[in-house]
Amino acid sequence: METAVELTTALFCVVVLLGILARRVAFPFPILLVLAGVGLGLLPIMPAISIDPDVIFVIVLPPLLYSAAVAMPWHEFRANLAPIVGLAVGLVLATTAAVALVAHLLVPGLPLAAAATLGAIVSPTDAVSATAIARRLRVPHRVLTILEGESLVNDASGLVAYQLAVAATVTGVFTWRGVGIDFVAVGAAGILIGLGMGWLVARALRFVEESASEITVSLVTPYIVFLSAEQAQVSGVLAVVAAGLYLGSVRTEIFSPGGRVEHATVWATIEYLMNGLVFLLIGLQLESVVAGLPAWPLDEILVYVLAISAVVLGVRLVWVFPASRATRWVLERLGAEAPDLSWQSQLVIGWSGMRGVISLAAALALPVTVHHGAPFPDRSVIVFLTFSVILTTLVLNGLTLPLVIRRLGVSPDELAEESEMHARLAILRAAVDELDRWAATDSLALSADDLALLRTEMSARIQRAEARAGNEERRAADAQLHSVYLEMLRVERRELERLTRARQIDHDVARRIELDIDFEESRTTHPGVRRSTPETSG
Repeated sequence: METAVELTTALFCVVVLLGILARRVAFPFPILLVLAGVGLGLLPIMPAISIDPDVIFVIVLPPLLYSAAVAMPWHEFRANLAPIVGLAVGLVLATTAAVALVAHLLVPGLPLAAAATLGAIVSPTDAVSATAIARRLRVPHRVLTILEGESLVNDASGLVAYQLAVAATVTGVFTWRGVGIDFVAVGAAGILIGLGMGWLVARALRFVEESASEITVSLVTPYIVFLSAEQAQVSGVLAVVAAGLYLGSVRTEIFSPGGRVEHATVWATIEYLMNGLVFLLIGLQLESVVAGLPAWPLDEILVYVLAISAVVLGVRLVWVFPASRATRWVLERLGAEAPDLSWQSQLVIGWSGMRGVISLAAALALPVTVHHGAPFPDRSVIVFLTFSVILTTLVLNGLTLPLVIRRLGVSPDELAEESEMHARLAILRAAVDELDRWAATDSLALSADDLALLRTEMSARIQRAEARAGNEERRAADAQLHSVYLEMLRVERRELERLTRARQIDHDVARRIELDIDFEESRTTHPGVRRSTPETSG
């Protein structure tokens, strides 16, 4: 127990240090973690580390999916539902079928059901790597939405396909028709349970007033939803995603402003640590995965690895372009809005097919035996091929994705940036207009001086927003102004520390002033932040 705690603490420290290094050298963080894990695993002093699949499926996966679902704007998810479903369901099933066929024909003696299990394992993508790179290079927002939406749903569809394929392998009964019917039934039931439980949580949160209690409810919600759905033998993953999407769509009604700010901070920390740890653990599995491999010729193993990896990458690239065209055609016939994606954006989506820890956990969770106690067919081969696909896609696609984005000239949507500026202006002007109406009706209990001060502050914000709109020079000047203002806040903090050390103010006063400075720095750095507790009001 003590060794496990020490090792976990050491791994968290490695995650933090590598995070700093990744930012310094502008290297994709998840890929650096995997490579570091491989390197650490080869050290003689490193103890053997194995991932317990239940830790991934029950402890890690639900909160990560829930957090991503809550943060996903429902209107954007709905607007891109067709391409998301095409990738997260259609592509998952196509990849499962293609890998199953190739593996069945290529690997001697591998049954079709076991080959389908391999296909289901490697079919879902891990969007953490792709979106981390895409955000850093500022690709169009719609591309990010599609990739994130795909990762929310394809974990569920991949795991449902995996569970059905494993059941078919264990029982010896496998039909594509039966699997398809079960796939739809299990998925639909999971969504219904998730929506129902999300509704119940939303009702409960209306009676919670403290932000700490709100966050506590938020932390336990994904586990309750996931375990309830799994107990009902339906998709716990889809249940968590559905609950998260619903609660995200009503979060302004059920969370207090302070709760939303603290909620975002807590979940960002959880995501950072959990994602960092699991990517590091992927690399650490190399030694144990290789140790379980049969004594096959190296050239034969390489053929299997290259063939399966090529199928996984190739099916995605082949799927993206016709699927995008077909989706647009169907939406147009239905009279729905069908925004087009440039071929460059489609290629970026096609090249963002990195696999991650869900695939590895699914492979490691394979049963050891099937019916009548016979060993699971080629279990060690499936685990090794899964690990190879993860490593290949992470390193190959992850390292080349920035180059692909730059070479294609994929750039952020300038119209979206411009619309954000106009939206900020419209919001500020609406507030000033309302202030003027209140002042005209004498409904404000403010003195003329206070009213003038408030109007001056609002007018200054409007002038800054107007100056930034379409003015690169103004934005550069604002950046310099922002830097100077932050330095002034640091001076305030140093003076506060001096007064505290000199015992010229007591601890409570110092704490309130410190919170005010912290808030102001946070508000300046992240404009969406607002005061969350009475204690910060000074």
